[in-house]
Amino acid sequence: MISHKHKAVFVHVPKAAGQSVEQAFLDDLGLDWEERAPLVMSYNDDPTKGPQRLAHLYADEYVKYGYLTQEQFDSYYKFAIVRDPVDRLLSEYRYRDYSQTGPFWWFLRRPWREEYTDRARHMVPQTRYLYDQAGTCLVDRIVRFEHMQTEMPE
Repeated sequence: MISHKHKAVFVHVPKAAGQSVEQAFLDDLGLDWEERAPLVMSYNDDPTKGPQRLAHLYADEYVKYGYLTQEQFDSYYKFAIVRDPVDRLLSEYRYRDYSQTGPFWWFLRRPWREEYTDRARHMVPQTRYLYDQAGTCLVDRIVRFEHMQTEMPE
């Protein structure tokens, strides 16, 4: 999610309070959920422009897909929320339709190969959202889900 007004990028790791943060930005900007496209949070049907849900861009994709220039990306405040990996997986499992996921052990072993799909984006390790291929952290602040009340940047 990009807020040019705030000069901020929120890297939304799925199942880690992302919609709550995005809603706070929408409220501040006077936008409703249907008007979220300017924040790069809409559905995307073109794999050459990122994943199915643009809200789930990896940090290194904001520039790669042309949503920000490198200069903007470097100057904006970038942050993300991460969650205990087990809690995140359990949340994802509960979020999905059980008739499609099957038992938990099957859900964990299912391959999610197509990186474009929202399902695959929900299953990748959280580090993929925050680090580039060289292992460089691209966000300025990582907030732990469990400590959001005290760690959340203003």
